[in-house]
Amino acid sequence: SRVQFQICSHNTTTQLYEDVQTLNTLNSVMDSVCQALKDLSEECFSYLAECLPDLNEMKKLHFKEVTDFLVKIADGKVIKNDISECNAVKEVLNSDKKTNSDDYIEENNIVMSDSYDYKV
Repeated sequence: SRVQFQICSHNTTTQLYEDVQTLNTLNSVMDSVCQALKDLSEECFSYLAECLPDLNEMKKLHFKEVTDFLVKIADGKVIKNDISECNAVKEVLNSDKKTNSDDYIEENNIVMSDSYDYKV
């Protein structure tokens, strides 16, 4: 199931990379980004569901990696705030939303922060 996840994730992000390079309007780019994140969340992570009952933290980390990479390669076509509006991102963030809004804001900043430097 891990191999299936890796293949699914690779194929999804490769297609997303190609889409971002060829699409010209913000709406079309964001449609592709949000669809890819939805596919990752629903399709790719389903391969790991049997082994790992709580995938939310893993989804957060994976979304962060994809987001950071995407922002770097998108040449200004995409910004993190736009990506955070995708339903798949909202669902991951809201699934363990705490009652204290400060904790939620802190979690959101961790997911979408610039603390990691991924090489392109």
